[in-house]
Amino acid sequence: MKIITTRNRGMTLIELVLNILIIAMVTLLLFSFLKFNYNTIDKSNMKYDLMTSLSNVQKRVEKELKYADNINLYSNEEFEEKIKNPDSLDEINNLIYLKEKQIILQKSGIEYQLSDSKFVLIDKLEFQLDGKLFHVIIEGESTDGKQVHEIDYYIELLNIKGSKNMNGSIVEYSTYKGDD
Repeated sequence: MKIITTRNRGMTLIELVLNILIIAMVTLLLFSFLKFNYNTIDKSNMKYDLMTSLSNVQKRVEKELKYADNINLYSNEEFEEKIKNPDSLDEINNLIYLKEKQIILQKSGIEYQLSDSKFVLIDKLEFQLDGKLFHVIIEGESTDGKQVHEIDYYIELLNIKGSKNMNGSIVEYSTYKGDD
C-alpha cells in the first residue's frame, strides 16, 4: 500500500499582499458609497427641516392675519419714527417683524418667536398689501448656510374694509374677536 502525501503549503507573500489589496479596495469602495448616502440623507434632512420651519411660520402668519380688521405696514425707518413718538405707543397693536434673523410675533407686549432658530435663519421678510390681498415673502437659510429657501404666498384678508396699498417689513394689525 502506497501512502499519498500532499504537501500543505501556506500562502506566499505575494498572495497575501494581493488579498490585502483586494480587501482594502472593496472596503474603500464600500466606505465611499456609505459616506455619499449619509451626506445625501443629511442634506435632505436639512432641507426638510428648513422647509418645515418656514411652512410653520407661513401657517402662523396666515392664522394671525387672515381675520385682521386693520393692517398697517412700515419700513424699519418708519417704525423707528413711530415708536419715538410717545403718543403713538398706546396705539400699537400686534406686530410681526424680523429681529436677529428670527420672525417675531408681538402680542400684548410679549414677543413670541415664530421661526425655529435650530433650523432656520431668516434673511428676508417683506409684506405687501393690495386691497384684500396680502403678499408675504420669507427667505430663510439653514443654520449651516448651505440651504436657502424662499416662500412667496398670498393671504386673502377676510375682515379688511376699504382698499389700501402698502409695502413694508413690519406688520401692525388688530383683530376684533366677536362672539363665536
